[in-house]
Amino acid sequence: MLHSPRRWGFVTAAFLCVASVAAAQTSKIPYEIVTATSALSGAQRQEIDRYAQDMIARLTFGTLNEAVQARKDLIEPMSWAGSSDIFHLAYSSAVSGRLSQAIGSEQVHVRLNAMIVVGSLRD
Repeated sequence: MLHSPRRWGFVTAAFLCVASVAAAQTSKIPYEIVTATSALSGAQRQEIDRYAQDMIARLTFGTLNEAVQARKDLIEPMSWAGSSDIFHLAYSSAVSGRLSQAIGSEQVHVRLNAMIVVGSLRD
């Protein structure tokens, strides 16, 4: 019966889990950072660093599906129309500096996804 406290607890926990995953998947780098044509501010660089850190943690410690989604999320900003060389340099630096743990992982799917991300980065 849905009226029992135990079931409501389960339903609430399931909803919160789905909501937190959806929120993590919708967190993106603002377009104005991706298309910046002048030097990025410290705050913009921090936003890139936070995004890279969050996505690489999902890639490294998440489930197989989370790792695949994190890989896609890490590659996506590099392919946005209008993405600037300034952004590519800052983003590639932030991401590549954090991938060593994923590349050294014992889990094949983590290593493979990390290598795919490395292949998408620009010098």
